[in-house]
Amino acid sequence: MKTRFYVGLIALAALAFVGCAKDEVKSSVDNAIEFGTYLGRDAQTKGSVFDTETMQGENVGFGVFAYYTDEERYSAAATPNFMNNQQVTYNGSAWTYAPVKYWPNEATDYVSFFAYAPYAETYNVPASGDPIIDFTVPADVTKHIDLVAAENTHIDCQKQAVNDVVKFTFKHALSRVGFKVEAVMDEVNDQENGDKDEDNQKKDIAEGTTISVQEVEIYSYFNNSGKLNLNGAKWTDRAYSYTSYKLTRDNFEAVADKVTITPTLLNNEESYMMLIPTAASNKVKVRVKYTVTTADAKLEDKASVVENNITSDEFAFTFAQGKAYTFVLHLGLTSVKLDAEVVDWEDMGDYVVNVPNNFEN
Repeated sequence: MKTRFYVGLIALAALAFVGCAKDEVKSSVDNAIEFGTYLGRDAQTKGSVFDTETMQGENVGFGVFAYYTDEERYSAAATPNFMNNQQVTYNGSAWTYAPVKYWPNEATDYVSFFAYAPYAETYNVPASGDPIIDFTVPADVTKHIDLVAAENTHIDCQKQAVNDVVKFTFKHALSRVGFKVEAVMDEVNDQENGDKDEDNQKKDIAEGTTISVQEVEIYSYFNNSGKLNLNGAKWTDRAYSYTSYKLTRDNFEAVADKVTITPTLLNNEESYMMLIPTAASNKVKVRVKYTVTTADAKLEDKASVVENNITSDEFAFTFAQGKAYTFVLHLGLTSVKLDAEVVDWEDMGDYVVNVPNNFEN
């Protein structure tokens, strides 16, 4: 059985933190540096994807690095001497942190801010220069996390008004990968664009047959680790190797137990793959293990069970920063069709048998 995999691209809007009155932090303490945020709601941001609910969760929030440079502008000589991976958390109505820091009062003093989320106390940055965090993609997909970084709109800031807040705009730093699955029954599905042959009507799965998925694995030269510069959310020093990431039944939605002819999300909300973007197009292939079970009372086990372990052909693909991709797995099944004819007899002519033989005197 030949099965092809086609790729559906879903553009994921950037995760945005912008100023919003209802989220601004108000304080009676003059000169306190405070943070106001707004997180854009996105129906697709679930589970391992960072969203409002997860960010506002207990002991989550975002991390801030701040550089006080006195009368000098921000440069490679600056150090995180004002905030060094300061955690900012949500208390139910406002973003808070401790100890509270205050704006320098001199008009010529500068402070530069950089931020990322979700907060992790393990991130260390260089002693001077841009804040750069080391990031490694876990081999276990269930441990993949979303990572967002703030745009560098807060360099060389000066003292704000009492009611002003430092507002961040965050963007996704990784690429998100998910999977959908559908059965393609007796249809030609080898068009390069993934469309099925319009001459064939969409056929349903025969009664008594169930298709279930056990594993999905993706292979490529992935970047396993890299450095994210929070000054512009740029990746550097990406280290790659030929790697695979695998999803199993524990990572799947209920559709995995009964695949239909409608494309349906296969991975559950906690099992999106979060990958470091690739600098160029790489060769990618996908393997899927699935079973086709057909009830049959005439068989000893009352069913025929066919296990399939299919790997797609390699295809070129680039994982871009801040984009979400959905690979649609077409499980192509061709029904066994029977035909018959009766071949005509081959006439060998007459053969005389004398019973009894007549003979002369």
